[in-house]
Amino acid sequence: MLTKGWPPEDLGSILESSTHEHHSLQVQSGGRKEGAVTVPRTWLRVVLASAERLPLLRELQTGTRKGALLGAAIGLFLLLPVGALLGHLNRGAGGALIGTISGSLGGLVLGGIVGGILGARHLPQEGDVLLSIELDERKPSFAPGQSLTGHVRVTVENTLRINDAKAYLLCRGFYVHDEIDERNAGQPRFVHRSCEYLLKQADLIPVTTIRRGVSHRYPFRFTIPLNAVPSHHGYVCSVRWTVHALLDAPDISPVHAQQEFLVESAPPVPPKALGERQSIAVSQVCQLILGLPRAVYCEGETVSGHVHITPSRRFDAQEVRAVVLRIENVQASDDHFVYVVDGDPASGTLRGQRRQGGQGTTYVWLEGEDMLSGPLTFRPGQRVTRLFSIPIPSNWRPTLSTEHGSVIWKVGIVVSLAGARDVRAFHEVIVHTGSARVTGRFASHSAGRVDKQAP
Repeated sequence: MLTKGWPPEDLGSILESSTHEHHSLQVQSGGRKEGAVTVPRTWLRVVLASAERLPLLRELQTGTRKGALLGAAIGLFLLLPVGALLGHLNRGAGGALIGTISGSLGGLVLGGIVGGILGARHLPQEGDVLLSIELDERKPSFAPGQSLTGHVRVTVENTLRINDAKAYLLCRGFYVHDEIDERNAGQPRFVHRSCEYLLKQADLIPVTTIRRGVSHRYPFRFTIPLNAVPSHHGYVCSVRWTVHALLDAPDISPVHAQQEFLVESAPPVPPKALGERQSIAVSQVCQLILGLPRAVYCEGETVSGHVHITPSRRFDAQEVRAVVLRIENVQASDDHFVYVVDGDPASGTLRGQRRQGGQGTTYVWLEGEDMLSGPLTFRPGQRVTRLFSIPIPSNWRPTLSTEHGSVIWKVGIVVSLAGARDVRAFHEVIVHTGSARVTGRFASHSAGRVDKQAP
């Protein structure tokens, strides 16, 4: 259920600040708002601090405790001389002593009661709140359709009155593209945008009072949709799943905590994209036939295949390579490719070659390669066969398709020629983050397929 006015401005700023960082747990504590009433006198602050150790007073809210102590002090100041004066007039010196004791006790009790009532209504409450999120299942990832259950733990420093607390299940996408900035000597600038794919809410706490030093656990339960967008930790495209807890208490800044978790991408149901595949490319010098046992892989698996090279005339090749490419695309900017040369994951910077073409902004990443041959001379009638094997990195970057961006994977063969265009054959594969056993079980149920590519 969507909540009106969500997300709050303070929680939104936290989401933006943690866009591309993976935190297992973030805890924030709320404090007193600016402008809250403080006690100017040092001696009175000492008295208030000492009162926190008294069994009865320390269980009160800070506003009530302050009001009771201030009221007792004022009552003592006012009724002590009045009691002494009345006692002296009635019984002399002995009556003054009794009046002093009676006035003091009456002032303390009456002032404390009145001050406590007024303090609870007009003085702000203070204290820190520790808010944390604990998932019931401590596993690395969740599949679509599974339930996500856990508890929000609330611990308060002082007795506090709580308005409410809520838990949120949030899925957001973050996308970036580069544009040429004409005002900065034609240098590229990066444009970031985000979108919300899912928001669910669960109420945790009604209006209540939590006693000092007591820790409460409040359960929550969410169901991950079957059509959930999978977690993706790419550069141009990123999808993050998080659980948030937000606690609201009078006179205290909103307290929030968040925990990120991973949602798997499910492999396609057979026979789509499963079974043996071939891709054929024909050029003026040769024909390439790229063969794959299947076109669906789990991250961490190895892509194994073969290539048949059939020359139509004699030619010299500088090298033959098998490559695995990851291609990120967003439909924005001025239609260009960026072929990434290298990058620094720590700083988020990269080097690449920018070329016009394609649609929107497309980043091409070399995720793996296998050198099949160095310099080699091909002769007509002598077909050359090479086997290759390339592991797929496990970085939570599965195949992705949303209205804002997409990520595809391709396996290819590149025959580099001296002084001529390379000969290439590519086949798209689907990479998922689900169970590798599922892919293997489905792979034997599908028929083969051949893709032909123009020279």
